Amino acid sequence: MAFGAEEIFVEPVNPRASGLRLTQEALLQDGFVREAESVEKIRSWQAWSDYCARLMGTVQQVMAEKRLLEKLRFLLYPGRLTDSDLQRIRANDAGVKWLGN
Repeated sequence: MAFGAEEIFVEPVNPRASGLRLTQEALLQDGFVREAESVEKIRSWQAWSDYCARLMGTVQQVMAEKRLLEKLRFLLYPGRLTDSDLQRIRANDAGVKWLGN
C-alpha cells in the first residue's frame, strides 16, 4: 500500500527518559516478565548502543527492500554510542541524520 511519504523518520528510544521505566513497570505488572527484562536491558548505555546499531541495520534493510532507503531519516546522537557501534553505523550510515556535535 503506497502512502506517498516524502520522508520516513526513525529515532531510537531515549534510555534516560521515564518512558522505558514506565513501560518496564507496566509489563511486569501484567506478567510480561521476559519483555520487561528486554526493556530493562536497553536502559543501560552499552546495551542501548547495541540496540541502536541493530535497529539501524534492520531499518536500513527493510527500507532497501522496499526501495525507500533514500527517504529514511534515522535521527541519532552519536555521543552515547560505544566506539564499536559508532564505527559499525558509520560504515553504512545511509539515511542517518547525525545530531548534536
